[in-house]
Amino acid sequence: MKTKGVKKDPGREDQAVIASYGVSDIETAMSEADFIYSLNRLNVTVTTAKTKCILFISRPLLDQSYELMKNKGAMAGLNHMFNLRRFCEQNGDERVFPALFAEGGEGAEITVYRGRV
Repeated sequence: MKTKGVKKDPGREDQAVIASYGVSDIETAMSEADFIYSLNRLNVTVTTAKTKCILFISRPLLDQSYELMKNKGAMAGLNHMFNLRRFCEQNGDERVFPALFAEGGEGAEITVYRGRV
């Protein structure tokens, strides 16, 4: 995960935070599940932003596998990701764009959720 504006000092905030949760293969994600799905890291990322937080989360990371469900810590982080998406669906809007740049990805889409407080 790459982050910009993540807290370095307790209590530090930034106007905007951009974080990317993406992996090229789900097996790598499962071997790094404690890191990728860390509820603490996700909370710090989201609460650091004063005005805007942008999260990029690849769809494969939102798939629940049996292996992931056995990891309580990872499941807590995954549930929080689902809760953030639900908040955006209920308090904002959703747009779907074709992913024309994806190699061999005919029909691939990018879904954008925007939540408003």
